[in-house]
Amino acid sequence: MASQEDFIIPEKFIKQLEEFSNGGFILLTFSSAGRPVVHKYYETEKDRLALESALEIHAQRVAEARFEMDSDDEAETESEEE
Repeated sequence: MASQEDFIIPEKFIKQLEEFSNGGFILLTFSSAGRPVVHKYYETEKDRLALESALEIHAQRVAEARFEMDSDDEAETESEEE
């Protein structure tokens, strides 16, 4: 029997996700051991490019939001020190 760390999303679920994805998907999860796992499926090269572009845009927005939060935290710390 596999340990909990060896758990992976069942192939049946991935196949069902493929059926409903309308072109593809990128699914990011964590393993039971806390390691990032990427599941992806693309029907065409065009779908791959579109999904990867959307993921890049999302990652950039996350980075910008994190930068803004860090900047706000630094400004609050500087105000408290004065």
